[in-house]
Amino acid sequence: MKKILYILVIIIWVGELNAQETQVQFTPDTTKFVIGDQINVLLQAKASKDTLIEWPVLSDTLGKLEVISRSVIDTTYKDNYQIISQNYKLTQFDSGSYLLSPVRLKIGSEVFYTKPKMIDVTTIAVDTTKQKMYAIKDNIHVGYTFWEILPYLLILLLVAIVIYMGYYFWKNDKSKEKKVIAPIIPPFEMAMQSLKKLDNAHLIKDGNIKEYYVRLTDILRTYIEDEHYIPAKESTSDEIMGAIHQIDTGKEIKEKIRELLNESDFVKFAKYQPEVGKHPYFRKSTEDIIIASQPKQVNNNQQSETRNDR
Repeated sequence: MKKILYILVIIIWVGELNAQETQVQFTPDTTKFVIGDQINVLLQAKASKDTLIEWPVLSDTLGKLEVISRSVIDTTYKDNYQIISQNYKLTQFDSGSYLLSPVRLKIGSEVFYTKPKMIDVTTIAVDTTKQKMYAIKDNIHVGYTFWEILPYLLILLLVAIVIYMGYYFWKNDKSKEKKVIAPIIPPFEMAMQSLKKLDNAHLIKDGNIKEYYVRLTDILRTYIEDEHYIPAKESTSDEIMGAIHQIDTGKEIKEKIRELLNESDFVKFAKYQPEVGKHPYFRKSTEDIIIASQPKQVNNNQQSETRNDR
């Protein structure tokens, strides 16, 4: 009988010892506050150093109380115990009584719950005997903020950019049209001046055969493009020959154009060196092509004037 009593005493003592070693609490600093204020609630667990404490992750609302902030989890050690704690700031904007629900913590292999608490949220009492009452005022217009006006400013800026870009391109197009419609020097006169400049450059005398033929055919290409609106400057010789059918010249002039373009291509791309006697021939041939391919109404007058100048 004594042994049984001894065993019971030991069991009770061990239970009390475990109860002392493991403690959980969720304690508010006050159980009554005014709506909109905040209270601090401390969640704390105490256990032996070797015991694993699974710390809970609480949501942003505890019942109907809102969690404003939470501190970092703090761990301290004292003797053979560990104490883990975390502070929460709670608030509520409606008056009434609210339950601070129990929090579940698992410590080692056991589950513990904190004690529930009732929290009273009150309104601010107004003493109408001391507080003067005023009539309800009309709505006050506070004006527009910058962020409210910003979308309209962006729309105005976009419209201004579109108008400016439209005017810019319209102006440039008008400038191009003027250049095309009213050239400063007629194409025939420009070609004749260019041929004279080529003569005065003495490229043949200096041995610059390739440059001579490049400039000679460039004069012809420019004239064809400016006078007859054929894109000859950027076209190949075959493309030019395919397009000059619209020029009202005889077969002989078109053959001279083909002969000059082919000779020039050989010089530029095949490093071909024409005979000395061919240089003045192609110079004369270029001038004949330009004179003969002029519009009919000025062809005869320009041809006679050119011959007199020579």
